[in-house]
Amino acid sequence: ALPYSAQFPAGGAGQDIAVDASGVLHVAASGGLISTITPTQPLASRVLSILNAAAGATTGLIAPGEVISLYGLGLGPTTPVGATPENGLFPTSLGGVQVLINGTAIPLLYVSASQINAEIPSPLNGAENGIAVLKVMNNSMALPAFRVAVVNSEFAVFTKAGGSMAVINQDGTVNKLSNPAKPGSIVSIWATGFGSSGPPANGAVAAGANNYCSSCQLILSDGKTQITETAQYAGAAPGLIDGLMQINFTIPPLLSDQFGGGWVDFTPP
Repeated sequence: ALPYSAQFPAGGAGQDIAVDASGVLHVAASGGLISTITPTQPLASRVLSILNAAAGATTGLIAPGEVISLYGLGLGPTTPVGATPENGLFPTSLGGVQVLINGTAIPLLYVSASQINAEIPSPLNGAENGIAVLKVMNNSMALPAFRVAVVNSEFAVFTKAGGSMAVINQDGTVNKLSNPAKPGSIVSIWATGFGSSGPPANGAVAAGANNYCSSCQLILSDGKTQITETAQYAGAAPGLIDGLMQINFTIPPLLSDQFGGGWVDFTPP
């Protein structure tokens, strides 16, 4: 017999498992979140994992200015809702949902029953000893709050399905193996989680360029040759939320014309 079945998000229940004397099942996520399952009751609405929206890896950490994704059960409306900025700002309430950090509502980009995308403000106020309290409100119903560790940076570059970086070539086309970047051309990538050394972030749409990391460097490799160079631009992504970072860099002529199959390592100063 199968008395219970539920699907947890990736990394949401695989770290450890225990059953207490009353028969309640306790499962631990790789990022430190703990959930309970009572066999005679449906799984309660709650956050099951938190991660950098670009990285896709559960860490349970947050950084100022980072765009995060929350995964869980009963987080928001059954029909997903995407945010539309008003007067240049993303809303702090969307589809009946709010996400509170230390009691303050934060900007939202997307809400659904199983996923919320939001931005951590920078600077992040109210954290004590590197710990903040995160709580989701769904139609005034408070889901269980949990503590998260606050770090200076939780940097990650956005990727495509399959794990390769999301890259735009100089001509505006999507970079891929069948459409590689040409040596000497400029490509763009996007990231989030730069952290407290970046500019303030409050859910505003970036109105223009701001090259706040002009000394940032990248290591580029095509599997045979490895080159370190300074980013041509590393800063605000005009037209997008202020927690996103756009990075433009040149493909060195020494690399092969099949850079679509290489890799990049970005290093903030």
